[in-house]
Amino acid sequence: MGAIIFRKRVIMKILIVGDVFSKLGRASLERNIVKLKEEHKINFIIVNGENISHGRGMNEGHYLWLLNQGVNVITMGNHTFNQRSIYTRDSEHQEKQHGKCERNPQS
Repeated sequence: MGAIIFRKRVIMKILIVGDVFSKLGRASLERNIVKLKEEHKINFIIVNGENISHGRGMNEGHYLWLLNQGVNVITMGNHTFNQRSIYTRDSEHQEKQHGKCERNPQS
């Protein structure tokens, strides 16, 4: 007898949200994200956050807010470095998680 092979089809639903701009964008995202996740059974969320902090990059508070909304990946653009707190915080977080990296470990 031959083996019976059952194939299970796995579907991953990804929600990609364009530029969340300032207060109105945050309000719209907050108002709709839970409904969209439940209605469409979303598994993964990608959001562009380069203008989330008043059209000028993303500050630490808005970064944490996006994570609390269930966002998995945050993309950035040309305003990435307008809010110093976001990349300073990430560096500190990385050091806590993985130890401090040496710039030139060979020297």
